[in-house]
Amino acid sequence: MADTYPPRSYYFHVRNGHGLIRDEEGQMVSPDKSIRQIAIEGARSVMAADVLEGFLDLSGQIEVDDDRHATILTLRFDEAIIMK
Repeated sequence: MADTYPPRSYYFHVRNGHGLIRDEEGQMVSPDKSIRQIAIEGARSVMAADVLEGFLDLSGQIEVDDDRHATILTLRFDEAIIMK
């Protein structure tokens, strides 16, 4: 039988031209989910909302903290898309 681990809290902060938008609530993530993929989806969502407003700022990033508030991943917006 495989070991199972409980979900952990992660905080997906957004840093962009508007400053730092802190994720105060966090998100419970089960061990079988990819933190990087969740960050990519979050970055794409932020960029999509910006595009609907008529602009796109690729200098932003998602900063992911674990439940001890240590940063475990920084994903730049330009890493979340393929430009052609």
